Parts: sequence; C-alpha cells; structure tokens
Amino acid sequence: MEFAKLSPSAQLAIILVLIGGIFLAFYFMIYSKKAAEIKTKSAEFDALQQEIMKAKRTAAKLPELKQRIERLKERFELMKRILPTGRNTQDLLQRVRNLTANSNLALKRFDPAPLVIRELYAEYPVHMRVFGTYQNLKIFFFKISKLPRIINIYNLEIKDVREGPFNIEANYTAVTFVLIEEGT
Repeated sequence: MEFAKLSPSAQLAIILVLIGGIFLAFYFMIYSKKAAEIKTKSAEFDALQQEIMKAKRTAAKLPELKQRIERLKERFELMKRILPTGRNTQDLLQRVRNLTANSNLALKRFDPAPLVIRELYAEYPVHMRVFGTYQNLKIFFFKISKLPRIINIYNLEIKDVREGPFNIEANYTAVTFVLIEEGT
C-alpha cells in the first residue's frame, strides 16, 4: 500500500501518528532524561551555592578566629605553668623537702599515690607526714600556697606528740594537678 493512494484523512492520521510517535520518543528518550539531569544539577548547584555562602561567612570570621586562637594559646601556656604536663615527682619532692626544711618541719613520709584522671587534668596525690610546731606548720602551708604550681591540702590530721622539739604530728594528702594533653 502506497501512501499517495490513501485518502487524505488517512494520510493525515498517519502523519499525526508519526509526529506523535516522534514526539513521544523524543520526550521519553531525550527530554525527560535531560530534564531530570537539569533538576539534579540545579539542586547540586544550589547546595554548592549554600556551601560557598557558608565558607564566605567563615572566611569573614577568620581574623577573629585567629585572634581567639592566639589568646587561647597564651592562656594554655599560662595553664601549663600552673598545671604542668608531667608529674615531675623529683622536682616536687625536692621543693616540698626544701619547704619543710625552711619551715623547720621534719618530713617523715612522702608517698606518691596513683594519678586520678579527670576530663582535662589529673590529680596527683601525695600522702605526707611531718613533725614540728603549729607555727611551723602554718608557715609551711603558707609557703605551699605561694608556689606557682597549685597544691591543695586534704584530710589534715594533727596530733599532739611532744617529742623533743616537736609538739605535733601532721598527716595529710597534698594534691597537685597535671594537665592532660591530647594524645596522652
């Protein structure tokens, strides 16, 4: 059957079916895929635009953040002097011995205990016993309070002993603190 021999209405119907088929093939094979791709790329573009805006806001804060970091570094260095990063047992023992001798106390016990780990620091307790007078003990505690390293005194027990030049025995726990650095 030849196309020319068909009636004009049949020819028109065939042309319309062919045009419709071409349109549907174009729509489903090309247009719909490209439209979905455009929609996906548009969403990605919007997300990237949001990230760029966020990065620009962060970049605008960068000088302020750098200043804050410098202040925190200075504060951290100060804290490291107050809260050393190591136990320094020998250094602490020598300082305490010097303080007890300078306060006219006799150091009879110095027993370091295990570290007690906290979130950002560790407590380093040392059980101590000294002999002397009330006045000498007061001087000793005053000198400890003036050390650059924080040392707290807990569980203080004072007993009357009246042995030689000493009239008291003091048992207590001296606790100093150690800064815990990341990775330790």
